[in-house]
Amino acid sequence: MRAPLIAVYLLALLLFAIVAAIHFYRLHQKGQLFPKKEKTGSSTKSKAQEPSQEPLEPAVIKLPVINGALAAPVGLEVYGGAFSTLFEEKTKTPAKQTFTFSTGADNQPHIEVDLFIGYRPIAQKNLRLCKLKITGIPPASRGIPQIEIQFAIAKDGVLSLSADEKLFKVPLTARLSQPTKEDLLGKIEELKDDAIRSEESDFQHIKRLDVELKANQNFYLLNNLLNDAGWFPPSSLKALKTRMTELSNSLANIRTISDGELEALSAEVDSFEEGLQVHIDEKAIEFANSAVGKETAKLLVKKLS
Repeated sequence: MRAPLIAVYLLALLLFAIVAAIHFYRLHQKGQLFPKKEKTGSSTKSKAQEPSQEPLEPAVIKLPVINGALAAPVGLEVYGGAFSTLFEEKTKTPAKQTFTFSTGADNQPHIEVDLFIGYRPIAQKNLRLCKLKITGIPPASRGIPQIEIQFAIAKDGVLSLSADEKLFKVPLTARLSQPTKEDLLGKIEELKDDAIRSEESDFQHIKRLDVELKANQNFYLLNNLLNDAGWFPPSSLKALKTRMTELSNSLANIRTISDGELEALSAEVDSFEEGLQVHIDEKAIEFANSAVGKETAKLLVKKLS
């Protein structure tokens, strides 16, 4: 994954921490933080861990290997359609890598992601390998589950995987399906040539994606704050809400604006992010010093230890 995208993800996690802490506390108060167990005969099983009803056998994916190394980069599609590389070209086999996801909706029971092989930073412009489906995710608010997927490539290129939910500490079901029928080794040179021809257009696309991603992450955080009137009164965020509306209108045309207009829009998004950060920092200090904040910290340490 490109450095700007990584920085945005890390910043989003930092900004989201205070909102998540408050949400944890409120779910705990309602008894909804961790899913209740249901007795089924002589055993106990969580609803979120019901086995998948899909009867299909997992697909066997064999990646192209030349002289004991991967013939091309292998990765997956992330937010905005970007290609996030898991294994670089010429990675020696066998090899292992992990990737952490979360959910994009409340109480989301599964996630589906496409895996690709290729050199372009836009996932759909590469060659699709297969679909990855993770099931058994415990019910929780958007962004709370920490779904860690372990990818392993055998010496002969066969791809396998497993998955766990690290916050709730439960195993998940991971399976590959819908494998490509393409001759992967025969496609490598074509994929390289396509990446060279498309380098400039891909660069322009990713520049716009970086700005759009940063803006949307901050909009999501602000909307969470606006919905949490107990800690973040809407009146205190009125100016930021107005700026968010204005930026949303500008982002609608981000695919067609000039480079100069893009630079100006990027600066506006940065300014919006700084204003939001200042507000969250102030509330974070207030929350940390409150009785609820201290109780939440103890709860999280206990549950995560």
